[in-house]
Amino acid sequence: MLYFALTAFIPDSFLIRISGLTFILIILFVLAVLFSFYVYRVTVPPLLKFKKILLFSIRTSILLIVVSLIFEPVVSLGYVKEIRAVNYLFIDNSLSMADDETGEKKLMTLEFAEEALKQESNSNLKVITFDATVNSAAGKDSFNLNFSGSNTNFASIFTYLEESKENIASVSIFSDGVMTAGSDPVFRAAKMKVPVFTVGVGDTIRKNDISVTNAVYSETMYLNSSADISVSVRNDGFKDITVPLTLFEENTPVQTINVNFSESETKQVIFNYTPKSEGEKKLSVFATPQKGEKTELNNRYPFFVTVLSNKIKIVLLAGSPGADISFITNSLQLDTNYTVSSFIQAGSKFLENKDPFKSIDSAEVLFLINFPGKNTPAELLNRVKSLISERNIPFFVLVTENTDILKLKVLEPDLPFTFSGSSQVSSETMPVLDEGIARNPIIRNNSNDVVKTWNNLPPVLRPNLEATARVESEVIARSKINNVSLNYPLIMSRKLGYKRSIAVLAGEIWRWKLKNPEKDSDLFDRFILNSAKWLNSGLEKKQFIVRTGKKIYAGGETIDFSAQLLDDSFEPVNDAQIKVNYFSATERGEIILNREGTGIYGGNVEGLKSGDYSFEASAIVDGKNSGADRGRFNIGDLNLELSDTHLNKEFLKSLSNQTGGKYYDYQQTALFFENLKQLSSRPVDNYLSKSEYTIWSNRWVLFLLIFLFCLEWFLRKREGLN
Repeated sequence: MLYFALTAFIPDSFLIRISGLTFILIILFVLAVLFSFYVYRVTVPPLLKFKKILLFSIRTSILLIVVSLIFEPVVSLGYVKEIRAVNYLFIDNSLSMADDETGEKKLMTLEFAEEALKQESNSNLKVITFDATVNSAAGKDSFNLNFSGSNTNFASIFTYLEESKENIASVSIFSDGVMTAGSDPVFRAAKMKVPVFTVGVGDTIRKNDISVTNAVYSETMYLNSSADISVSVRNDGFKDITVPLTLFEENTPVQTINVNFSESETKQVIFNYTPKSEGEKKLSVFATPQKGEKTELNNRYPFFVTVLSNKIKIVLLAGSPGADISFITNSLQLDTNYTVSSFIQAGSKFLENKDPFKSIDSAEVLFLINFPGKNTPAELLNRVKSLISERNIPFFVLVTENTDILKLKVLEPDLPFTFSGSSQVSSETMPVLDEGIARNPIIRNNSNDVVKTWNNLPPVLRPNLEATARVESEVIARSKINNVSLNYPLIMSRKLGYKRSIAVLAGEIWRWKLKNPEKDSDLFDRFILNSAKWLNSGLEKKQFIVRTGKKIYAGGETIDFSAQLLDDSFEPVNDAQIKVNYFSATERGEIILNREGTGIYGGNVEGLKSGDYSFEASAIVDGKNSGADRGRFNIGDLNLELSDTHLNKEFLKSLSNQTGGKYYDYQQTALFFENLKQLSSRPVDNYLSKSEYTIWSNRWVLFLLIFLFCLEWFLRKREGLN
């Protein structure tokens, strides 16, 4: 037993590295030994032989250690560890897995899970459920399949696996492929280089159904100002029907449009909505149910908008004159809800002959064009930095060859990108939209094909700048030169907390208006106006803010509240009592939020019934009321899990094919488990774990050196040696 215990500490590999030449170290070792021999060859008074040997050994050890430390040695020890490969099997626990007319899909899932748990007990298989997140508990005792998940997030699987420290042999997913949350996981899955096997369950044949699948709208609207709401409505199975589609404000119909379908298809419908009062409004689009529909749960699409009454003050600062400034200003002035003040530098003065400081202090949105320029005063640049970083003023920045890059470094911590290089040279480039960006509100316009219109725009001038988008930034468009797409970000947005910003790394973007191949396109004007609206929708000027995680919750979901409290100096307050009262027509309750960070509080409520809810929050500090806020949310009007419960076989096949796995239909379950057994019999992998020890800076080596010096001194004194 002792032998086996000791062998666990014996390394499988041993290596010493030094920072100098080995032969020099050997020469110094030899000289150290010779010197020690010379010192103790003859002693006065004479010593016994064993005492000479002892002192010689101590002196030699001291010199060898000192010489070794000069060469900064590092010892590397390697231990071979055996790691058993793990096969993960994730089973979809969302609502869509139990929602079919016969209950057959739910039964199939339960039978599959039962067989999986049998195999788990006899192999290196881990069976786990997932919905919006992954249930980290694995094993038969903790397995819980109740089909209660309000969302299906496939990306959460790969987040879980990336954080796992285990040796993953394969990943298997049992699901209907209905993805209602998170990003497309195919790229992340392929990057892991682990085969993903998928088993699809459900019916691919779509039953007769009318569904409102999406609504594109501005979160912020203005009193008595019309706004377009683009709605997607889908027809499955019905032929030659007319479906009345109605826009509701609260419970009052605002506008009805008849949508004609000749066959199964998706159509876009535009509502023109003009709010008549300010505040938070619940809007919804409702498709009148048709006889023979599979379900009416997906006929309504609710959402919330905020209606503002005051005009928004936009200040445009330009480091030098240019055509882009005129075009951007003209676009902003198309919206009567904006008041635009421009300050354009020409040399050391401003063309407007006005002091910009008073105007920028009252700005609600900043547009920075060629700013800062080479003549921009430090005082103005620092004031802009203060507005952006301390007061969270949202901003649009256009970086061109005329932008002073050294001065721009002052604003870099708040920009959507980091950068290096010089901007004095530029090259022509065309924009190409990133994948999955087509529904981004910033790029919307009147084109039938938004992506195609953007990708066919004329070239603009890209500054000579090495730019990298920040992790929290969203790249909207990248650069394309000679029809080759580059990784260089051209347009990007950033939303971090209460900060919002948009950056365009290109000059002469006026070409997108005058030289646009589509003559009737409003792309340029809409891009500028959409940018201003998106920036303004993030404005948060209150010291006390309470929000729910989202506005629309599915039935059974947990309602999460978060709050931020700042004092009069806009510094976080950490010792407040935050109370939230929530109520609907039939239910009422209260929750005290707990501190979760610097000035940040949070809490959640479970088990609320479906309906429209309002909440009122108050903050108490030292017995005094320090703020109040209110808001709204809805439970149950929209459930993405029930809007489409058909098997998405194409998605599951793509996930498997891109990772070297395989797709199985439910009827091939037996074959799937047989192949899974073969994967489970994969031999144990060996893994070499290395540990490095820096000897020259190790305190125990220093203690040893001091001990040897003291020991030699003590022995010499005892024997009467000088």
